[in-house]
Amino acid sequence: VNLNKKDIKANIQVLISIVTDIAYKNPRTYPIVAAILSKLVDFLTKTTKEGMIKKILAKFNKLPNTGIMQIWLQRITIKLNNGYKYSEKLCNKVVNKDEIIWNSDWLNAKTKKIISSYNLVNTNTLNQIGAVISNEEVELFDRHPY
Repeated sequence: VNLNKKDIKANIQVLISIVTDIAYKNPRTYPIVAAILSKLVDFLTKTTKEGMIKKILAKFNKLPNTGIMQIWLQRITIKLNNGYKYSEKLCNKVVNKDEIIWNSDWLNAKTKKIISSYNLVNTNTLNQIGAVISNEEVELFDRHPY
């Protein structure tokens, strides 16, 4: 069956719901689902987009151990500048440089200073990414013709 953009836009919220449910039940699909969601959400208007993202976040907040999905969801929402809240420390590090990810109290002062001053977030890359997740970001292996 060939679907055109008109068919997709007419059923966009249903498609988002189905794809979100797939990820909810199968964590192995998080990267691919995030890429699909980013494309589907991109079709929505700004207000509909915000409401839909809040619903997706609320659904995953009910599920324990979804830190990786939160990182992918932040990747989807990072260009929207809406201040979505994530419980994952790595997500908070993106918006707050001073976020402590690992307990490094046991290190000597010199090493501790080096680790705490290192910025894990590459702001150049962050500025260059688009709203839609590219295939290269989610591909597990490079495709080489053999």
